[in-house]
Amino acid sequence: MTISFSALFRRKRAVTAAPDPDPAPLPRITVGSWLTAYPEEILSPGENPHLHLLVSIGEPGGVPPGWLKGVTTERTLRLEFSDDPLSPFHMTELQLARLLKEAEQLKKKQDGGPLRVHVHCMAGVSRSTACAAALLAFLHPELSDQEVLTRIQAAQPAMQPNGLVLRRADDALGRELLWTWQRMEAAAATLENQPDQQAR
Repeated sequence: MTISFSALFRRKRAVTAAPDPDPAPLPRITVGSWLTAYPEEILSPGENPHLHLLVSIGEPGGVPPGWLKGVTTERTLRLEFSDDPLSPFHMTELQLARLLKEAEQLKKKQDGGPLRVHVHCMAGVSRSTACAAALLAFLHPELSDQEVLTRIQAAQPAMQPNGLVLRRADDALGRELLWTWQRMEAAAATLENQPDQQAR
């Protein structure tokens, strides 16, 4: 009998989903592109640049950005998959499991202070924001799906999270991130159209 990675994470979440009487502080998650160097073009002057986790996302066979060499981080995860969900090189269940394993390692070593995580992909709006949402959802199961997505959107207002990555996170964590994001987009579109309707 084989058990999928998704089933394992769902089972683990079901066991650990009880409310934490003393929840850890929310992590400081930043999101950027291949061209946006961390920390110079991401953080405000004076902010602590030290990272607990750096997630670098690129195309299969792609070259990581040169600025990675200058980043001070405790852990680095390199993931290579296409942003196109129809590509044969889209994100796999195993890659999501690797991402969530890193989140689990972060949770184990949290010392009371906020974790610092930076996630980058090519444009900094799709794969990176979806992976950042998966990380936050795993680290803080007490947050609703909308709270998770809203916090990542605050870090990257232009976010358009990769739907397949969100769906894999939903399957693994028992969430509805993809459906919630679609609902948030529909609500935003309705607000944008309201002035036109009033003018008529």
